[in-house]
Amino acid sequence: MKRGRALSTTCAVLLAGSAGLAAASPGGNATLHRDLSQYTDVMLTHVGAGQGTTASHAVFEALCSASVPAVHWRRTCNDVPREGLEAHDRAVFLHTAAVLCVKTGHHGLHPRCAEGTDESGAKLERHIWSTVTCWEGENCCPAYDATVALIEHVQCDARKWVQALRQVAREVVTSGIGGVSDLPYPAMLPTLSRAAQDAPLRVILSTRQAGKWYKRRVGTTGLAHGDRNIVCRLPDGIDSRLGDWEGCVNNAVKNSPPDEHIHLDSVFQMLSEAEASDVMEALDLFQGEHVKAFAARHGADMLRIDMFRHLVNGEEVQASLESDSTSATQGDPGRREDPGPVAVRQSMERWLTQPP
Repeated sequence: MKRGRALSTTCAVLLAGSAGLAAASPGGNATLHRDLSQYTDVMLTHVGAGQGTTASHAVFEALCSASVPAVHWRRTCNDVPREGLEAHDRAVFLHTAAVLCVKTGHHGLHPRCAEGTDESGAKLERHIWSTVTCWEGENCCPAYDATVALIEHVQCDARKWVQALRQVAREVVTSGIGGVSDLPYPAMLPTLSRAAQDAPLRVILSTRQAGKWYKRRVGTTGLAHGDRNIVCRLPDGIDSRLGDWEGCVNNAVKNSPPDEHIHLDSVFQMLSEAEASDVMEALDLFQGEHVKAFAARHGADMLRIDMFRHLVNGEEVQASLESDSTSATQGDPGRREDPGPVAVRQSMERWLTQPP
């Protein structure tokens, strides 16, 4: 296994654009015509379907230990090919585009991203990790020129954004990525499903009690991801407010003239601005029927874990006595690791090594 490292470091040297998508102009008039004929065979095999802060990183680590070429936000492992890194780059920045369109009303990346230099001629720093500093007026751009073109094409338009989401989903499932976890992928499960068609996919669903998840995700204590996550404004007509971005957009634009500009902020709202009870209800629905339906379409091979209550498929588990990982935590030989999470990780690793 080759352990993952930050994609912002891994990809910083990979600056050449991909063929098939026009480069963005400073005015943001790029067009979207990526040639998808090269993306034919589904290579994605594993989906970490849990929302962020449900131990999705532990799922990524298990995929890495099982030698699966995997991505998780700004990390990768086991030699994900360049095409996969580019596809993941675009998926991450499409998420960021939506977040920043909703949060700030911005409409595009810094125009100099297309040129690769700032006003002084210095090379702009390129990142695959999406943050608010990568938007207008900052010297930080996506890692790949094709991603710049894609985001400039979208311009906060809901129809263009969902079109790009469908395209990127197809690239993700066919570009050499073996496993995905963490956002944006849990929020695009139906889109991934259509892209993968009927290909068999193994699903690990990391779960968390809704109240504790909300406090950690949105509350003043914890990671406060609520200002970097979006949720569908309209619950009617879609399966999941947290798990179906494409359905959310389609539902919002279905009664609008095809040439009308629908801004993404009329489709989504910030997670931190939504009613807490509604968000927690949405999480329960997502962790229940929504992911179950996704897994059933792709072979029904699903492992459900709760790292915090030490549950695997609803049953409490215990670590194997012979496990080295129960002896001491990394970097602190004198402190033993909690056996509960160790047991869940062991269960994931065993499941991943067994045939579907």
